[in-house]
Amino acid sequence: MHIIVVAIGSEGDINPMIEIAEALKDRGHQVDFLASGYFEGKIAEAGLNPHPLGDRKQYEEVVKNPEIWHPRKGFQAIWENLKEYIPQQYELIESLVKPGETVLVATSLGFAARLVAEKLKVKHSTVHLSPSVILSAQRPPHMPGLKLPAIMPYAMRKWVIEAIDRHALDRTLKPDMNRIRANLELAPVDRIMSTWMHSTDQVILAFPSWYAPAAADWPKNHVFTGFPLAKSREGAALSDSMKRYLEEGSAPILFTAGSAMAYGNKFFEAARKAAADLGKRAVFVNRFDRSLNRENSDSLFHSDYEPFDLLFPKVAAVVHHGGIGTSAQAMKAATPQLVVPFAHDQFDNAERLTNLGIAEQVRSMKANEWKVKLTRLLSDSSIHSSCKDKSGLIERMGDTAQRAACAIESLAL
Repeated sequence: MHIIVVAIGSEGDINPMIEIAEALKDRGHQVDFLASGYFEGKIAEAGLNPHPLGDRKQYEEVVKNPEIWHPRKGFQAIWENLKEYIPQQYELIESLVKPGETVLVATSLGFAARLVAEKLKVKHSTVHLSPSVILSAQRPPHMPGLKLPAIMPYAMRKWVIEAIDRHALDRTLKPDMNRIRANLELAPVDRIMSTWMHSTDQVILAFPSWYAPAAADWPKNHVFTGFPLAKSREGAALSDSMKRYLEEGSAPILFTAGSAMAYGNKFFEAARKAAADLGKRAVFVNRFDRSLNRENSDSLFHSDYEPFDLLFPKVAAVVHHGGIGTSAQAMKAATPQLVVPFAHDQFDNAERLTNLGIAEQVRSMKANEWKVKLTRLLSDSSIHSSCKDKSGLIERMGDTAQRAACAIESLAL
């Protein structure tokens, strides 16, 4: 079988798709992997065939747009960039399709793959890495500035979700999407985010059902696979300087605002003060924000990158933005989490992690609030017990990337 994987997003979107693609390759399939040219080396290192969607410079320009990290403007900012490249992505995917052999596998915003599947009648699997992209009235995702409590009548929740879908999301997407569709001689669509974005063949939910139980109004053709967690390659290790820092004192608190965050100054200012007020050592992991003071000391270590699956088990707590990849890695490591969401799925993940009893969340950059929450995370035995429980659940799920690969194979039957 020939698989075309289309991964749109940052490292948290790319890494799990690489795991799934590697599992497919190990099962004897030919895999072409489409993602930003920023990740070309990583994709090639995994033994996959990389096909760049734009170059490194384009990716860096996108993540440096401050509106991407705004809680209400973020989606619009992403769409303004994505819509310009969908026709090019479509042409590349179409050129790689082998009639009768190809199956398309794409992340939530892999709209070009959805278009190719529709136009060329190619089997297609949509992979949702986070549950917040599924608009549900029965189990509404948690959105910034909008929380629909369970006690609210279902009819009212349904009305609110449909209003968001039609008057906010469709208003943003429909004009551009239907212009693209017209050029492909495809009929116009609506309800793009609530209905059209989900493949009619298969929807893979790349998280466990205990993290986000299915609702009656979710896509009927969904398959739960669990988190396809990024794993370090054989021989990978923490940097020598990080190893030395960890060996020189007590387990630090790790702070990261996301692999693509270029505006983390306030986050790390609050982190620096909260760690100092607690008398705790700290690790800052940040790649893009070059405005930070990166001076190291006995109590603070900066790193551009470390493999999280190796680092998280060695820290006392993880303070992060709420990206699904970081959240799942911390769960696997049984490490307590403090979530400081900025935008996108992060608010929904923050709520879910808190409800699981393994995290706290804050919505401000006030160090004193962080200190209070971290004090509880570090000392509450019930939180540590819940962390171990969820880590055990992830461990018992086994190889989730292989489970996803098996589901994708079923499309060829």
